[in-house]
Amino acid sequence: MFRRTSVRSSPPLMEEIDRELSAMRRAAAAIDKEFFPPVLAMGIFERVGSNWFCDSVRHVVQLSNEPFRQHLHPSHPLSPLNSRQVSLQWLRTHGLHSYARHWLVVFVLSKYGPVRQLIKETNLFFAVGSYFELFPDAPVIVLTRRPVGIASSFVRGDLFNKWGYAERYSHLESMVMRPRFSCYKFVMHGEVLTDLHRLARMMVLNTLLLVGALRERPFVEVAYENAVANQSSVMSAVSHLLLGNDSLGQCQQHWAEGVTPEAGMHDGMFNTRQNKSRKLLSHLRIDEIAVLRTEIDQMLGRAAGSLAPAVVKQAGQWLKARRAALPHARRGGAESDATASAEPFFRARKT
Repeated sequence: MFRRTSVRSSPPLMEEIDRELSAMRRAAAAIDKEFFPPVLAMGIFERVGSNWFCDSVRHVVQLSNEPFRQHLHPSHPLSPLNSRQVSLQWLRTHGLHSYARHWLVVFVLSKYGPVRQLIKETNLFFAVGSYFELFPDAPVIVLTRRPVGIASSFVRGDLFNKWGYAERYSHLESMVMRPRFSCYKFVMHGEVLTDLHRLARMMVLNTLLLVGALRERPFVEVAYENAVANQSSVMSAVSHLLLGNDSLGQCQQHWAEGVTPEAGMHDGMFNTRQNKSRKLLSHLRIDEIAVLRTEIDQMLGRAAGSLAPAVVKQAGQWLKARRAALPHARRGGAESDATASAEPFFRARKT
């Protein structure tokens, strides 16, 4: 869809963005207005409580929900869904279709302004590095959740199938075969028995890529389990990134008023306007939890031979965090012990 055009016809992409941002800053200063970069809320994977987090702060910031992954056409050279994905450095020496370039410029510029904006992204995988480069001055919030909780959420909503994760897994398998990403082959290759193994590997891959892209960039972590247990305490740690100290009081009032479900909302899984402390239930059997943890441990062990120790260490802290154990739930939703169900949640895929 997007074909290259000559690089001589326009300045380098980031130079154009920087020039436009400088003009916007000067215009804001001329009328005594503050000028904010966006806050980037990055999930280590999907189902980390990102919608719940966004709903908690939507009254003090403008929100964008996964625009880079969902709004960028898969044929765009920077799209997370493009198997021929390139880097921003590549774009410095190669042409880019005028519309593809226009989208990127407008996308970045529209996220700066006198009102703080928050951009939520979860599974950018190999595109996360370029995404960070587009917003070099943006504060970062990392949204984490125990892998058991993530997998439980996938089970509860059959999301692996509904969201086409088998196809996404195949796409990532092809990505790691490219020389540029070959150091991540260890995650996506080897015997795979079930979709649970695939899900675990994708969690590890996205987390490693996120940590690698952060480099020395400072960030604030919001752990889902901690946030729902003590919302005010955890959110106060990020309030200064949103609108300074004044935002904390607004947030606390909103949290106090917004913990009951809104009228007409019956889907508890996607209802973010409720108290979540009673919803932290594991929908995996004990043997499935063991499979998940073993697969993650093995992938992190392999990572130690391919990636920087600091990257592996940070990813391990997020993926192997031993926070408070989750109670178990029957598949119908009632609380029970872990052995209540005899049927596996993740079956072996037929070939």
